[in-house]
Amino acid sequence: MGSSILVGALSTSLGVVPLAFSSAQVLKTVFISFTAMVTLGLAHGLILLPVLLSYLGPTVCIRLNHQELRKQLQPDHGKDNSAGGDDEEIDVAPVIASSISATGSGDDMEKYTI
Repeated sequence: MGSSILVGALSTSLGVVPLAFSSAQVLKTVFISFTAMVTLGLAHGLILLPVLLSYLGPTVCIRLNHQELRKQLQPDHGKDNSAGGDDEEIDVAPVIASSISATGSGDDMEKYTI
């Protein structure tokens, strides 16, 4: 994502570089304003917006691995119930909801085959 921002800033800068060598004061002013606008946009796209979105954006969904999920779902944590019955349906919604900070209503939680 940052590469497209850099390419956009570079191509815009290359497009207005000839204005810097112009003898007319108006064109030099346009060059300065374009350069300031590109620099400000580059700073917003690469620094400000990613930082703001990391604080204000959605939370990351953390998935549990199968072994950890089985340990949390088994009534007896000491027993190993891995022999047979691998395609039984287990409701993992309470485990997932308790292990991640859910921001939604939780209606999208389904039963998964483990």
